[in-house]
Amino acid sequence: MFDGEASRLLVRAKGGDVGIMANHIDYAASVGTGMVRISLDDGGVKTAACSGGILSIKNKTTRLIADTFEW
Repeated sequence: MFDGEASRLLVRAKGGDVGIMANHIDYAASVGTGMVRISLDDGGVKTAACSGGILSIKNKTTRLIADTFEW
């Protein structure tokens, strides 16, 4: 759904909202139900509804694998 550079990702994890900035340390979390906000490097923002899945950050690469995701 999205492949590119971003300055920030805000996602609802099972334990609450998580903000991921560029160059974040390695991290993993279960994804809850809520909004995802992707802040782009050019100042734009993409927003989507997301439910379930996993958030993984490894070697400064962030992956959000969602059960449902809709822009």
